[in-house]
Amino acid sequence: TTEYTVTATNESGCTATNQVTVTACANWTGDVSTQWDEPGNWSGNQVPSPMEEVIIDNRVNQPVVSGSIAAFGNTLTVRPEATLTVLSGSMLNIIGAVKVEAPGQIVLENNAHLIQSGSTNANTGAIEVHRNSSALFRQDYTLWSSPVQGQGIRNFSVNTVLPRFYTYNTATDHYESMFATEQSAAGQNFETGKGYLIRMPNGAPEAGYVEGTTTVKYDGVFTGIPNNGTIAVAVTPATDGVPGYNAIGNPYPSPILISEFLAGNSASTDGTIYLWRRKNAEDSASAYSTVNADGDFVTSGDPALYPEAVADDPNGVLQTGQGFIIKALESTIYFNNEMRSGSANHDSSFFRMSSNDSVETERHRVWLNLTKGSTRLAQMLVGYKSNATIGIDMGIDAPFINDVITGLNSVIDGKAYAIQGRPLPFDEQDVVPLEFKTAAAGQYTIAIDHMDGMFLGSQDIYLRDNLLGVINNLKTSNYDFTTDAGIFGTRFEIVYTNDALGTGEPKLDANSVIIYSKDKNVVINSGTAVMANVKIYDTMGRLVYEKNNIDASSITISDLRAAEQVLIVQVTTTQNLKVSKKIIF
Repeated sequence: TTEYTVTATNESGCTATNQVTVTACANWTGDVSTQWDEPGNWSGNQVPSPMEEVIIDNRVNQPVVSGSIAAFGNTLTVRPEATLTVLSGSMLNIIGAVKVEAPGQIVLENNAHLIQSGSTNANTGAIEVHRNSSALFRQDYTLWSSPVQGQGIRNFSVNTVLPRFYTYNTATDHYESMFATEQSAAGQNFETGKGYLIRMPNGAPEAGYVEGTTTVKYDGVFTGIPNNGTIAVAVTPATDGVPGYNAIGNPYPSPILISEFLAGNSASTDGTIYLWRRKNAEDSASAYSTVNADGDFVTSGDPALYPEAVADDPNGVLQTGQGFIIKALESTIYFNNEMRSGSANHDSSFFRMSSNDSVETERHRVWLNLTKGSTRLAQMLVGYKSNATIGIDMGIDAPFINDVITGLNSVIDGKAYAIQGRPLPFDEQDVVPLEFKTAAAGQYTIAIDHMDGMFLGSQDIYLRDNLLGVINNLKTSNYDFTTDAGIFGTRFEIVYTNDALGTGEPKLDANSVIIYSKDKNVVINSGTAVMANVKIYDTMGRLVYEKNNIDASSITISDLRAAEQVLIVQVTTTQNLKVSKKIIF
């Protein structure tokens, strides 16, 4: 009980004084033998409010929070032998501290969350937090982070092969195995705010899992004191020779908003988050999906590999237990309670939840895919936005993580970007330079994955191939092309008018004719030029193959009889233009 002296003064200067006595609310100890089963209804009893000290005593029927609601309280205490369970889709919203008196329990099921707004309140006692992974095959990985203190790393997934627990070494820019023996794993806990790459267990929870034909969700269970308040995570910043990539993770038993996390670390990161999405042994595409502060998202993950779309758009939210990669610019990354999401709208995907209800930015975006055959290798995004400039915008322009040999990206100041924002108002004369790279010569396709804004209307999107001197409307057809191995920073551009269609004259030079050997076949593509004749010579100048009357711009030679050696291929077009190139057959 506290007494106050209150003085009120009106606009004329008259005053009045009185004594006021304030008594604190009594602890809320209502009958907890029934369920809280719908919004605003703890059946037959008073509903706790954010002002009250909530105490859960032992009862025959322990309380369950359900019905996709938020249960509020000032502080929460669970007595010994008592249990409070929060079902999927609901959450606890506690202002102050959470205290669990052993062996009492708080159990958060998958997609149930604990939100706390008091930044200085220390929690005591262990809770149990369940977090499902995405649907994964047996040897796939998840980048995990613990929402509690004291969770053993090895105990988190006892059926995972011992060497398949990894930390990220920023200095070498690679994941490193953590454990060689069970003794080396003993006593090692998740560090708060750090990410760990862990492989799925080797067990057989259902038919087809061991064979690699069935996906399952791993029920990750974290047990320990729930993290709360401001958390500082030590990281290694980028320096000369060190890229600065660090594996960190959401430290709370609740989602956090990507926009709030990046805003709170605007000087400490480059404004981009990378989420692990690779299927084991699938190394042709990037291991990561890319997200910026605006919630723009691209993924190289092929949805055909995962029936439940493991690489779904996170919609601006990092889930409980989720690890991720950032590029650090300073030595400390911070998390705080203001970043935590208070929404009660949930989804079963590991990455997905509700989007941030921030002021909507005007945006007009197009996502392009790079594929080879039926396999998607890369995805990039270009968007015209009211908050973007033509230069580099932190939190909008997301650099390509550059962890693979194949990619398609836009370019700013000579650097590859997976996501690029460009300014409004839109200028149809704008030109967006692209970078394409591959270590394998062959045939590839660039196509629109999806688009929004004005691009859903009449505004066309063209891909200009400067090597061949052609332009292709991507809204009416995909662009198939043949390429040598290499990095091509000037071959492709996005444009928005067909003014640069050119004269239509076929172009022929050593760069525009692509010749490579594949499976003892020789593949020749002459771009826009039509071939009339092909001759193949050995290094001694002897003719070993000739084909006439081709009348096509592409040909595969499968009946070449030659030993493994260097060959010289001469192409003659119907306009009697000639090009010669060497290949290793």
